[in-house]
Amino acid sequence: MPGTTNQFFGPSIDIVWDTQDSITNAYEVIFFKFDQESEQYSQWIVPATLDETTGFSYTVENNMDDYQAYHGSAGLIRNLGIKVRARSDPALTPGKQVPG
Repeated sequence: MPGTTNQFFGPSIDIVWDTQDSITNAYEVIFFKFDQESEQYSQWIVPATLDETTGFSYTVENNMDDYQAYHGSAGLIRNLGIKVRARSDPALTPGKQVPG
């Protein structure tokens, strides 16, 4: 993310964050173009857990699918940013979200 020195190596990105209060029922996990936050590659809804932490794994297959959808050709996104937002909307459906 901008302002950090985090680097990821390997076939997937595994992220974990502290679970918020009980009003939070889901988290919005957004992958975006590293130098332009408004250009999103994908968005996922992850259900909240009762555990102290909640996590998500962005696999190389997810990355390849996002690259194909964004660029129209095969490849890998090699420079991306990630943000996680706590949500309290009961209408959210877990999984990858369709843009629009």
